[in-house]
Amino acid sequence: MRWAAFVPWLAILGAALVAQTALAPALSIWGARPDWVLIIVVFFALHASQMDAVALGWLTGLAADLLSVERCGLLAGSYLLVAATVVSIREYLFVRQATTQALLCFALAAITQLLWLVYRRVMYDFPESVVGDFSSSVLLSAVYTGLFAPLIHQPLVRVLKPLGLGRPRRLDPIRYPTGQEAS
Repeated sequence: MRWAAFVPWLAILGAALVAQTALAPALSIWGARPDWVLIIVVFFALHASQMDAVALGWLTGLAADLLSVERCGLLAGSYLLVAATVVSIREYLFVRQATTQALLCFALAAITQLLWLVYRRVMYDFPESVVGDFSSSVLLSAVYTGLFAPLIHQPLVRVLKPLGLGRPRRLDPIRYPTGQEAS
């Protein structure tokens, strides 16, 4: 990622963090909120280079950590793993398809929310049942996040070039170590 593209990433990150902290609580359904920060991490992991995607995932999580009341590193580690997971499977995905974006964000949000649920259960004492907590905080949040994913990804795909991301890597020609292109 070029340094000039770092400023738009900061603007997108800032908008996602403000929306996550200010707007998401207003859109809460039975305690479940969409995870717009995760959607942004998935977007950059789908379109940035491997190292940039993982670094941006960690930096995004670190910024989210600074705004949360949890121990520093929980969100940074979570979003780092999300970015690394997407980077490892993106060459097998149709990255511009809304269905792919929705299902990928749903699955990763479900896994992330489940891990956070286990963390909360181990660290804190919750009076509500595990089933109720699972259905509201894990499943409903994951569905909510998956539904918002195409609505956020599609406008961002239109500005890939100004973001310094260009084409997805899977569209680049295959090159041998000698520099020759495969036919």
